[in-house]
Amino acid sequence: MIPTRRPCASTRSTRVTDIYRRVGLNEILVVDDAQTAAAAAQKEIGLDLTEEQKKAFAQRYIEERRKIEEDLRRQMEESRRPKVKALVEKLRQEFAAQPVKTP
Repeated sequence: MIPTRRPCASTRSTRVTDIYRRVGLNEILVVDDAQTAAAAAQKEIGLDLTEEQKKAFAQRYIEERRKIEEDLRRQMEESRRPKVKALVEKLRQEFAAQPVKTP
């Protein structure tokens, strides 16, 4: 895992897009804290919700967000696969053209 610098709570922005962090080279950006992201989304919509509505909103947000992230991962893998295949073929040709050195 790539170490990340996490801002202190007092400087953390409430915008949903600011709640992401990078967790690895092959990972898509993921929510750092699902509850914080849901709270930020609630604040962003600007509605006064009851505690019951807030819980329902947070649960629905987290479920829908998970679906979006999974769909993005799937799309990324579909996009990555042919590019990696082409890279491997390019390197195979490049290294096949080089003479093998014997000791």
